[in-house]
Amino acid sequence: MEVSLDKIRKSWKSLEGYHTQVYFAPEAVAAYQQAGLDFILGYFASRSAPMGKVSDKVVASVFYVFKPELVSMAIPKAWDIIDPDKLTEIRYDAADKALRRILGDSIDSKDILIAAEITKKIALTATDNFAGRPLFAGHCNIAWPNIPHMVLFHAQTLIREFRGDGHMLALVTHGIKPLEALILDAAESNDVSVGFLKSTRGWSEDEWNATENELTEREIILKNDGKLSLTNKGQTLKTSIETLTDNLSSVAYSKITDEELNTLINVGKQFSEILSQANSFLKQG
Repeated sequence: MEVSLDKIRKSWKSLEGYHTQVYFAPEAVAAYQQAGLDFILGYFASRSAPMGKVSDKVVASVFYVFKPELVSMAIPKAWDIIDPDKLTEIRYDAADKALRRILGDSIDSKDILIAAEITKKIALTATDNFAGRPLFAGHCNIAWPNIPHMVLFHAQTLIREFRGDGHMLALVTHGIKPLEALILDAAESNDVSVGFLKSTRGWSEDEWNATENELTEREIILKNDGKLSLTNKGQTLKTSIETLTDNLSSVAYSKITDEELNTLINVGKQFSEILSQANSFLKQG
């Protein structure tokens, strides 16, 4: 069943905060600290744990936009502290607690149940197409939760990593290196600040500036008064990358209707404000 690529992107993005809350929720940060992991170790290890005790290069490869040396600060050190399967249990328990706090009485709503059913259908279709998607494939090994709000969390996690692996393939296909990808994102949107990207992805000021200059020379970005923007050439490149990402994601939506995507978009809008108010970093994740 063919559905709109635009709606596929909107439906994923509208529920993105439902997943990303776990990266910054105090319940998760506290749980990782109790397990002996600081924030950096907690982030890299908890997200990559479903792949098992993989190396720092594997994690840097699938996370893509992070400087490898930053990843090496966490991996494989984290595996000497905690077993990956145990860390995944901790992560999902923290997500459950965070969502219960954030959503309150809405956690048992019909909207959560319906969204869980639709996203699970998408995620299950995606699991039949795991080839070439290592981070997503690792997450496929996690047992499905039973309660609706956690079914939605798990399904949205799978959808995110399925799309993320596809996006990485799209970047490689277009010859875009990790730091270049970050700068393209920064030039296209003001949703995430350059300062935030620099401070969380590990690249130095010199590395950032050098790559900015290279992209400027290639007439892909413009820099005026410190602000970045895409040139026409840059916008064409970015659109091509995102379109390929959408196309690579679309296989997971073969059993979904436009009406179901509209439902996900509406549910996402309903909860996005609640989620963003609960954690000011959600838009930055």
